Amino acid sequence: MKTLYSFSGNICSGKTSVAKILSEKHQIKCYSIDEYRIKYNATNFHREWQTWEKLQSDIIKEDKAILESSGLSENLTDIYKKFDKVIVILLKCPENILIKRAKERMNEVPFYLASGKKPVECQIIEMEFRLRSVVYNYAYNTGNSSPGEIAEQISNDIFPKPEA
Repeated sequence: MKTLYSFSGNICSGKTSVAKILSEKHQIKCYSIDEYRIKYNATNFHREWQTWEKLQSDIIKEDKAILESSGLSENLTDIYKKFDKVIVILLKCPENILIKRAKERMNEVPFYLASGKKPVECQIIEMEFRLRSVVYNYAYNTGNSSPGEIAEQISNDIFPKPEA
């Protein structure tokens, strides 16, 4: 059964860190839209669309995959249709912690935050509002736990146990 574990959440909520830990632990390839954006220089609408197309063409080759994105892109619908089972995991974090993390990582933030058009606080609050529309199977608060702790909890709750 083709299975996709899709991590959604706000900027700096821990998606990349948690997804990579689970990817290594369960030997499931992890796909990050931000890594694709960097690799394919997705600095405008056309390149953003091409980047999602490339991610989709790569991820659908997998029987099991982990995807990390905000969870808000319309492109996810096409990807989700290619899998028999999609488990959406929403990572939540208090806004004040998200803002602190984002300000500490300003050189690493994705293109949409690096644009400088709106203060990071506004962008995080707007995204938090938009994330209310995400339909998810599981949600975890990442505010006071390490990525390793969250990954362990998710692993215990969601990932199939290895057969003895």
